Amino acid sequence: MQDQGGDGVRGAGGRSAAVEAVARVRQELAQLGVGESARDELARRLAPMIRGLSNEAYAAALAGAALAHAVRRDEEAALRQSLRELGEVERLLGAFGEELCRLDEALRMLSHEVQDGRVVAALPARRQLH
Repeated sequence: MQDQGGDGVRGAGGRSAAVEAVARVRQELAQLGVGESARDELARRLAPMIRGLSNEAYAAALAGAALAHAVRRDEEAALRQSLRELGEVERLLGAFGEELCRLDEALRMLSHEVQDGRVVAALPARRQLH
């Protein structure tokens, strides 16, 4: 029986061979550790590309796709960690800037008092016993 949009072959249960190929690739990607969020899209794109390959080439293509996905996932995790760290650095620099502003204000006040002569050096009182 021919279908209009696929490869023209219907498998058991009325599913086309293309749909079955995608399901098979999805299952094999799951066994290779590809996460569910990426598995469907990757299987849908990969299934037509690897149709007709030898068993070794098919396995190598799936393993390569799974490896590439793992690398991308690791890079995404590293990027998320870097963004968290950048946020922390920005927070710390903001707090440091605020402290510098407070210190600057305190130094200005002290400078004005010294210039106005309002600061008198307080010498410790000497106690004489005689």
